[in-house]
Amino acid sequence: MDEAGAAGAIAGAADFAAGFAFFFLAAFFLAAFFFAGFFFAAFFLAGFFTAFFFAAFFFAAFFFAAFFFAAFFFFAGFFAAFFAFFFVAITTSIKS
Repeated sequence: MDEAGAAGAIAGAADFAAGFAFFFLAAFFLAAFFFAGFFFAAFFLAGFFTAFFFAAFFFAAFFFAAFFFAAFFFFAGFFAAFFAFFFVAITTSIKS
């Protein structure tokens, strides 16, 4: 392998490593938003409504303004908690 080939291989490996690191960090970041939304809704369902009511609108406005894609994951987690709650409630009521 000549110098150009070696340099290309090194550059390609560096690009791959950077892309993999970015993908990993992005996945971690979006998962964090998902679980933040999930636990936010869990607190809401547990009855801590007044403590989180205004925070919900503040975070919603901030996330949609700054991180639209991250906001999607935040609210996906938020609604996932609602669906999980109602699924458990419905299946429990059917069994009883």
